[in-house]
Amino acid sequence: ASYIDLVKGRNALIERAGRATADFDAIAMPTLAIVAPPIADFTGDREHWLAANALILRNTYVANFLDRPAITLPCHPPGAGPVGLMLLGATMGDAGLLRLAAGIEAALA
Repeated sequence: ASYIDLVKGRNALIERAGRATADFDAIAMPTLAIVAPPIADFTGDREHWLAANALILRNTYVANFLDRPAITLPCHPPGAGPVGLMLLGATMGDAGLLRLAAGIEAALA
């Protein structure tokens, strides 16, 4: 019964997010909450790894939880730390999101 309640609650959030963003082609946000750290940063203590991993997954988790497609476009200058622009599309809106991303990618080039 608890699982069914959780699924119903998630579905309600998915519907609510769909209504709130229906007038937009996509939601733009940073892919990561921080500049991606080097892999070596993840070989140390577990608490540091968990904190960094939570920041890395935070923004992308939204797309997964809301059952929406997302794509990230690199938008950093050459030689700078990797930074991505994430576009979050509508549920089942993969094709439209890819077209939008291609246009933005061309504009950023």
